[in-house]
Amino acid sequence: MMKMTEQAASFLKKEMAEKKEDTLRFYNLAGCCHPTLTAEFEPAEDGDKIEIVEHIRIAIEQAVVDDLKDVTIGIDDSGEEVELVLDGYVFPDACDCEEHDHQ
Repeated sequence: MMKMTEQAASFLKKEMAEKKEDTLRFYNLAGCCHPTLTAEFEPAEDGDKIEIVEHIRIAIEQAVVDDLKDVTIGIDDSGEEVELVLDGYVFPDACDCEEHDHQ
């Protein structure tokens, strides 16, 4: 089961309230060499696994359920934008395609 830091929960609850969203969804997006894990505020789709973590509804595409089962969601607010951090997620190795931003 996924976990979440208090800082991430507070940030996500605020963002979801401002955007009037009720679900954070994780899914794979086609990439040049392999699928890329993506997270967005959007409704769950048929077949998604639903988890409630720190009172936040999370939808997880079946293809990434096993990849995220022991992940802790955190945030990094040290840059210009706040980024989600998935502690425990193993990113696939980068490939030699033209798209260098794989993570």
